[in-house]
Amino acid sequence: MVLALNTKNDIIARNEIFCGSLDASIVHPRDIKTLLKKTLLNYSFHIEYMYLM
Repeated sequence: MVLALNTKNDIIARNEIFCGSLDASIVHPRDIKTLLKKTLLNYSFHIEYMYLM
C-alpha cells in the first residue's frame, strides 16, 4: 500500500502495488515505475510505503 500525502499530511491518494502471500510477493519494476508516476502526478509531498498483512 502506498499513501500520497500533501503538505498538511492529508491523504490525497492511496494505491495498492501488489498482493502477495505471507512468505512471498512478486513485484515487477514496471509496477513500481507506474505507481511512482501516478504518485508524482498527484503532486504529493510525502510518499509512504506500507506493508499490510
